[in-house]
Amino acid sequence: MKSSFRLLLAFASSAIILAACASAADPTPTSAPPTETPLPPNPLFDLTVHTNRSDVALERLTGLTWEGGYVWAPFVVNAEDTFYLFYNGFSSFSKGIGLATSADGIKFTRIEVNPILEPAEDDERVLFAPALYLDDNGTWVMYIVNDERRTGLAGDRILRFTAPVPEGPWTGGEIVYQAPAVDHWTHEMVIRSVLQTDDGILLAFDARHDDTISIGLMQSLDGLKFELLSDKPVLTKGDQGAWDQDAVSAPVLFATESGYEMLYIGLTRSTSGRLNSYEGFNVWMGYATSPDGLSWTREPNNPVIQLPEEQGTPYLSGMKLNDTYRIYYVYGAGAYGIATASFTIQ
Repeated sequence: MKSSFRLLLAFASSAIILAACASAADPTPTSAPPTETPLPPNPLFDLTVHTNRSDVALERLTGLTWEGGYVWAPFVVNAEDTFYLFYNGFSSFSKGIGLATSADGIKFTRIEVNPILEPAEDDERVLFAPALYLDDNGTWVMYIVNDERRTGLAGDRILRFTAPVPEGPWTGGEIVYQAPAVDHWTHEMVIRSVLQTDDGILLAFDARHDDTISIGLMQSLDGLKFELLSDKPVLTKGDQGAWDQDAVSAPVLFATESGYEMLYIGLTRSTSGRLNSYEGFNVWMGYATSPDGLSWTREPNNPVIQLPEEQGTPYLSGMKLNDTYRIYYVYGAGAYGIATASFTIQ
């Protein structure tokens, strides 16, 4: 892939901790959890974190609200000097998509009418992890997983919605990808990143299969029908004893002049057998590069960064503003809100 790429959006989040998105029981441990991995002596990134409640991006609305249970799966778009935060809100009576806006990309305010999109009343599947971009015609395009999570359904699928403005109305809902079989490795997947390239639209995702989580890419010429870039994952778990020995997830993908770069989460097993990050659910991230999206080289100093929010949850999204990376992630074991972190390459 030698075309020049224009990054519109790149985001991540991971359905691996909260049980509401998975019906399967915790996997059985296959190896003893490694000891806590220290940061490298010369970390690749210089990190500034906004996790205090006075400066987090967004806190959930508690009580009998549509997002009173928790908020997660953030995805931020920077368009026309405004940052738009799309996110999942969950409660006992709603599983919709919310919207908040910001002038600086750090502190967000909800729009008056939320949620902006909800699944149809007769839909057994939920809408999870929105990923969006603004096309050349000024139309907002949303790809979102219509997840399986129930026995008897054919597997996860990706839907496409469009709207003239971020607030909606959102219409469409066409299926642009369907996992081909129950035992296919994309059966249980989450979209993380969207790139508009000279060759069409590129989606980065992670998928749970065979007791692990791997990273894949899919591409579409017109944005209406997607095919896997490779029949196999493009990035899989690390070697035994490595910080990412049991799974990799949440690819935050960026286009570069020479190909791609990626931030991702590495996972190990807790003593209960869950695929978790390290003690306290602190989120560790690695960095990798690729000339074509198919062959990836891990940074030797991985993991390169840790988000130090105690008992946080590894649901991530991110963007790149000039030379600065900005990450949005869910904080608190109960998914209390969305925090931010900014960093630059040393």
